Amino acid sequence: MTDLELLQHLEAWVANLGEDTKILRKALDSEGISRDAKKYLLGGLSYMLRKVDIIPDYLGGIG
Repeated sequence: MTDLELLQHLEAWVANLGEDTKILRKALDSEGISRDAKKYLLGGLSYMLRKVDIIPDYLGGIG
């Protein structure tokens, strides 16, 4: 994947993040979703947010 393709992918991901979060919230509020499924949803969300690193560590002095 080229740098441009990576940037386009990131841009699309960020553009959809708000709507994806709303969908996740609806699922978490739903009584039709099991407690175990909700744990997995929250775990995935937590993992995703922890992995977002605006300034990568490999950028010496600022990461």
